[in-house]
Parts: sequence; C-alpha cells; structure tokens
Amino acid sequence: MRSRRSTFGLGGGRIPSLFGRVMKAAIQRYREAVAIHYSSPASVRKGNRAVDTMRDIAVSIGEEDEEQQGAFYSLVRESGPISLWAAHHILEIVGGPVAVKRLALARIEQESRRSDAQGLGERMWLADYHRRTTEPGAAPNAAAPPR
Repeated sequence: MRSRRSTFGLGGGRIPSLFGRVMKAAIQRYREAVAIHYSSPASVRKGNRAVDTMRDIAVSIGEEDEEQQGAFYSLVRESGPISLWAAHHILEIVGGPVAVKRLALARIEQESRRSDAQGLGERMWLADYHRRTTEPGAAPNAAAPPR
C-alpha cells in the first residue's frame, strides 16, 4: 500500500490510506473549510487557505478506491455550498463513475442558472469544461484543442 503525506491537518506525517475514521475526519475537515470560505467574504486570505485545504483533501480522496470515495460523492446531494464545491472537485480532481460525474455536472448547471455573479462564474466554468471534455461527465482533457 502506498503512503503519502497528509497536508490537511489529520495528524500530519504519513498516512497509508484514507479509510474509516480518517476518511470521516477528512470529510469533516472539508466541511469546515467550506464553512470558513463562506464565513467572511472580507477575509480573502482565510478563504483562499480554505480552498487550498479543500483541494488538498480532494486530491487525497482522489487517490483512494471508489468505495472510499463514495462518502465524498454523497456531498453532491447535500444542500448548500458544500454540494457545489464537491461537484467541482469531483469533476476537476477526484473523478468517479459517469453517473457521479453527471450528477456533479447537473449541480453546477443548476447553479449556473442564477442571475448573479456566482451564476456567471459557473457559466464561464461550464463553457471551459465543455471545451476540455469529449463526453458528458468525463474528466477534462487538458490535451484537447479548444473548439
């Protein structure tokens, strides 16, 4: 079993795998980072650190098997901003079965219908995503030429 460095405050050091209590702790830390990101719009540095933490956790979860990733996939079905962050991280980092990717994409599409800056940002993200992918729910293909 491979080991890797934990970068998101789960005791530091090297961890062999995110399973059981460690997976739950990772998802809880992800939830806390989402809450921090939305707690104070004036604190850009704090928000950026929270986003970095979420990405680090998503990278570690992406290295796990699909069974372990299932707990993360379920975040897309929750309400609030955590579902949107999880949707982005599933499509950008974690990956997963096509059905999960389609659910994540639907969540982002739902948010893109808003008439505010958030909706505009999601529409821009979706346009970029569709330029980089070849099939619905597929992971972005960085090598794909722009259309």
